[in-house]
This record gives sequence, C-alpha cells and structure tokens, in this order.
Amino acid sequence: PTLVDYYKVDPAKITHVLPGANVTLSPEWTPPMIPGRPGIDRDLVLGFVGKDWRRKGLPFLMEVQSELAKRGHKVKIRLIGSRPSDLAANAAIEVTGFIDKYSGMERFVQLISTCDIGCLFSTSEALGISTLEFLRTGVPVAGFYHQGLKDTLLEGASFRFKPDARPEEVANAFEQFIRNDDLRHEMKGKAWNYSNEVTWVACVNHFKKLLPS
Repeated sequence: PTLVDYYKVDPAKITHVLPGANVTLSPEWTPPMIPGRPGIDRDLVLGFVGKDWRRKGLPFLMEVQSELAKRGHKVKIRLIGSRPSDLAANAAIEVTGFIDKYSGMERFVQLISTCDIGCLFSTSEALGISTLEFLRTGVPVAGFYHQGLKDTLLEGASFRFKPDARPEEVANAFEQFIRNDDLRHEMKGKAWNYSNEVTWVACVNHFKKLLPS
C-alpha cells in the first residue's frame, strides 16, 4: 500500500515474493492424522508462536478461547515457547517451553503440525513467519488481515479478519470449523497444498524468474 498510495508506483510493477518458512521437513513427511473431531471429541488446538505475546495477539486469542469454551467446546491454546513472566497461569494454555530450532526441529514440527489452527492476531506485523510455518506443515491459519499478514494468510487456507473484529466474530468462524467436517478437511488440504510454496527453495526460484539472466 505504501508503494502505491505514497510513491504512486503502478501496481502492475509490484511483485510479492514470500520468504520461506523456517521449517525443515523430510521429503517423505506428511501431516499427522489426528483422530476425533476438534472441539467436540478432543481439544481444538489453537497454535501460537511468538515471544512478543501481547503485540502478536495472545490476549485476544484467550478471549476467543474463552468464548468457545462458553459455548461448550473443548479448546486450548498451545503457546510454543516459554511462558512470559507476566502471563498468569491458565489451564487453557499449554506452554511448551523454549524450542531451539537448530537442535529441536523435530519437536517443533511435531508441536505445530498437531495444532488445528495457527493463530497470529497481531496488532502490528511486518510479515508473519509463524503463519508460514503452520502452512508449511499443512495447518490452516487465522489472523488480522492487515499489514504484512495480507501476504501470509493465503486464500482458502486462512481465516481472515479485519483488525477491529471482535472475539465473538472469530469464535463464530472457528465454530464453523469445528462443526463442518467438509470445511475443516478442505482448509487442511489447501494448507498442505501451499506447503512447497512457502519454502526458501520456492523463494529463491521466484527471485531467479524475476532477475535478468
């Protein structure tokens, strides 16, 4: 928007190149099959990755979780990282502890790939690497559709909300995900289809096509 609105650059001259998700998968890796209906037979797991938990929307996500719980759904938030010192203990939040991707990539992949929705309700975001990480492992994502997140909340595999959306609005959408098996399977399938498009290999190949030989 800055290039178009402020510098008056022709939109036709602008190309978006996504960076790669910082996730390493073996060639034979596939998303795990998790039995049971999320939110009904088992917990709907809302994934959250990020040290700056306030800016990245954890308080908002906690309100969404609370609203779904009021409606009778089983829901937990998986906070992938260390518990912030100023975040009170909450039974609905599963804290995994800090994960070093260099030595703990297998565990990191296991934790994000067994979430049902990866969430990034950030108030300010230059891009959104965690959303790409979830998509890389075939997990649909959700977040505020503004700033850099517009490039990582990919069509068909994402729940997109305006920055002024209320927790109840998000809960309504997630409730449809819980109740509608076809929607859930479709979004997971589309997320997995994007997996090879959100890698560093794809990023480099895109640049090669743009740059003169």
